[in-house]
Amino acid sequence: MLGNHTEDQRQIRIMVDRFRDSNNATHMRRMMNRAVYPDNAGIDPAELEQMSAFVLRRANQSPFTAMIQGVLEFRKGNLDAAEEQFMRARSQANNFWMFHALYQAFRARIAFRQSDWDKALHVMQNLNRLHELDGPRSVTDFLGNGFVDVVPCWLVAGEAGDEISNVLDQESPTLAQRRLGIEALVAMARRAQFRRDRDAYQSAVFRIAKESAALIAQSNDAGDVQRALGIVWTTQHTEQGIRMPPGQVMEMVDLVWPDRTPESPLLKWVALEPKEYQSQSGSEMEVLGDGSIVMRGRRPARDTYTLEYVVPAGKVVAIRFEQLAHDDLFSYGPGRSFNGNSYVNELEMKGVWPGGEVNLVEKVSSVTAAFHEGNFHGQHRARAMLDGNLETFWGLWPKSGRDHMAVIGLKDEWDAPEGATLKVVIRSVSELFRQHTVGRLRMSVNSSIGAMECCRIWPAASTESVSYWSVVGNALMDRGNYEAAKAYVERSLHPGSTPTAFDWLVAARYFIASGDLEKGEELRERALGWATRYAPGDPVFENLLEATRQVSSRAGGQGR
Repeated sequence: MLGNHTEDQRQIRIMVDRFRDSNNATHMRRMMNRAVYPDNAGIDPAELEQMSAFVLRRANQSPFTAMIQGVLEFRKGNLDAAEEQFMRARSQANNFWMFHALYQAFRARIAFRQSDWDKALHVMQNLNRLHELDGPRSVTDFLGNGFVDVVPCWLVAGEAGDEISNVLDQESPTLAQRRLGIEALVAMARRAQFRRDRDAYQSAVFRIAKESAALIAQSNDAGDVQRALGIVWTTQHTEQGIRMPPGQVMEMVDLVWPDRTPESPLLKWVALEPKEYQSQSGSEMEVLGDGSIVMRGRRPARDTYTLEYVVPAGKVVAIRFEQLAHDDLFSYGPGRSFNGNSYVNELEMKGVWPGGEVNLVEKVSSVTAAFHEGNFHGQHRARAMLDGNLETFWGLWPKSGRDHMAVIGLKDEWDAPEGATLKVVIRSVSELFRQHTVGRLRMSVNSSIGAMECCRIWPAASTESVSYWSVVGNALMDRGNYEAAKAYVERSLHPGSTPTAFDWLVAARYFIASGDLEKGEELRERALGWATRYAPGDPVFENLLEATRQVSSRAGGQGR
């Protein structure tokens, strides 16, 4: 299904003839997987009519039947009827991600053909997120862990990409069209990766970088830079047989982040001191030594926290809202649910001082976070906390047990006078799940314009985030340019960059190669200690670890 079209069509003919009159649901599903979902099956209209009758004769109102009928309507050009069937399938289905990934590919194509660019973009983003979060993380993972049913998902997503990427050929694509085209290219690159088609993969990925550069120049949106660097990072750790050459990876970095300045002043976040704090449900709130607040006692279904912080006098251009892991929380938090997740539906912020106040939410220019929850319903981004809609939220699943942060940039700085405070209201009131309240939090402020972005990426398939600086430093070391990597490595380790195990491993590689074996080994051991909880089997972590072993071997160390 991923390559030999002629053989695929021959087998489809055999399958259709054999199972045309079967009453076995498994036979029907397997035939449809091969005969209807992919474009390359080449089924003619007469066959489609027979298949429609075949499905309807055995219709049991299951989501699977609705999806098959939707694909058949799509193949016949009945787009509205197809969309109706897909929405019926969605409403009836459970959370089995591959099922949703299949029909989402067709829904994206329907929206594209109807020129509904925003809807097509939304669906393609959800489709790619499903693959990134729940699909195999490498070809080895695919072959070894029974992901065979994913093959039709890759195929139809890639075919959706083939069609939708044409939007980039327009003379002046809008922001939505360009973002849509990039998501289409991502689907095409994933299909090429699992076909092990090196040329197609590298072509798609490099085009993503070029289109991302055009998008960033057009949008000036920090989220577009973050998405592009995430793709660069993922590309660095693809299987060796198809991986981009180091020189081209650096070309991609130069395209999507040309104005990087590792020598710029280091960011100094000021953790705010809680002055007053209250839980609407009566949860116990304990202030820790680092300025964070951890919740204890009963775990309510929903909660609202009202907080007031002392703010140092001076300029405030960015606010950082952190949700932090803690050993006393279920699954180490940072939420209070049994799986450590949290939903923040609304974040209100006001600057208050004697004789005045300012609504800081109205001054927000950007919201960036390394990770957000996503599923077939949508993307639950950090910016949803500030949209005034209690039905939307910032979610963290499945990356529980780790620290998360959202950086909120202000378009107009707040010049906080002496005696000013920051009043914060955090509402976790989702009706979707109970007890998804924040378990540990901290608020900080910054006066540097460079602090207005998160500057971290967290690919959905990865177990931890990594700083932009480490992405560049790692790419430079792949080229053998350790001297140039130094500034990026040092920047990634600064506390203001909130380094993680991935940053530690990139830095360990640099220090070992540069002769500082003691510091390099200390960073590697720290990363390995973290990995025992979170990273077993993570291909990116293993790839970084292997890079440290190689430089350690050349430096005369033992490595692990």
